[in-house]
Amino acid sequence: MDEITELKRIWESLESQLASMDGTITREYTVYCAGQDIGKTLMIESDRDSDDIINDMIDEKVLTVIDEETGTEYPYHFETYETGTDEEIEIFKVYDNDEIPDEKIYTLKTFDEIEDFDEFMENILDISREQYLSSGKWITKEYTIVTGTGGPHVEFTTGYSIHVYWGGKSQEFTTYNDNARATIDRIEDYLNDCYTE
Repeated sequence: MDEITELKRIWESLESQLASMDGTITREYTVYCAGQDIGKTLMIESDRDSDDIINDMIDEKVLTVIDEETGTEYPYHFETYETGTDEEIEIFKVYDNDEIPDEKIYTLKTFDEIEDFDEFMENILDISREQYLSSGKWITKEYTIVTGTGGPHVEFTTGYSIHVYWGGKSQEFTTYNDNARATIDRIEDYLNDCYTE
């Protein structure tokens, strides 16, 4: 995976994290095929069963269970492994011929649970506030919230922009996800209560 692709993945992960902060705990599943990260992820509520997770991924076109030659859906089975809060799901293609062993086609891995709003706020690394003076009063223009540093530097602003910097490269975009924006608005209200004008 090249550096820009990794920066974009981190950007999308933070956007998904912000969008998921509705009181539930979600997990980010990374999809591997033949041992390689294929750059596809899905955010799933952590209390979902493995079969529901797989069905969601199929519905979202993250996983393909269609035989490319015949265009028909093939049967599959899965095995789930858990180590602490980590989970791995292996998906196998099932052949009609009993003499042919099942073929592992995907591995789904998660290493992090994305927690709720309060835990997110507790884990913020830095907050800066940009203000301007108007009619003798300081007005807050926006806050910048740092969520990662020391490797990739990851931050977002209450102006809905998300920035990822690493090794001289950057990804800077505005999020238009309504749920992510709602969480950012909630963070802004929280900070305004903490830091009155």
